[in-house]
Amino acid sequence: MLGLIHFFMREIDPAARAFEQAHRLAEGDPEINNNYGWFLCQTGNPKRAIELFNRAIRNPLYQTPERAFFNAGQCHFQTGDLVAAEDNLRKSIRLSARNPQALFLLAKITYGQGKLAESRSHLQEAMRLAEPGPEVLALAIRLHEQAGDHEAVAGFVARLRSRFPESPEYKEYLKGAGNDR
Repeated sequence: MLGLIHFFMREIDPAARAFEQAHRLAEGDPEINNNYGWFLCQTGNPKRAIELFNRAIRNPLYQTPERAFFNAGQCHFQTGDLVAAEDNLRKSIRLSARNPQALFLLAKITYGQGKLAESRSHLQEAMRLAEPGPEVLALAIRLHEQAGDHEAVAGFVARLRSRFPESPEYKEYLKGAGNDR
């Protein structure tokens, strides 16, 4: 817990020391492996992070393996290994279908693969579970533009503009939209 607190206070070195100490004291604890793995992925050590996620997942006493699968999927996504990312995210969703972050990331991956109907399905479920942020709305705009659903596009653009007018996603949309919007 101390490692997470330090990390969120942007105190990276004390966070690293706290995670390392916790890991030394309880190397087999799946929660520590998952949290330390998450920290390592956030701070640029994805290979070691994925090892720790896998260790947590393999522990039969781990109560929430869907979290480690999600974190592994996110870490693989960050490194560009989309096959492993997709596999881990699907496992996470299979264990807990109510994770909007996993659904959104899976929507991004399937969108990139050209699986638009599947992407739209994952995105709709993510938006049903949580209020969408700018990145989610931007993907919704792209999906509905490709489907030719101009009414839905206008609705998502209006939400993006009203809720996140300074977001990079809205600014990027304006660049691509030309002067007519």
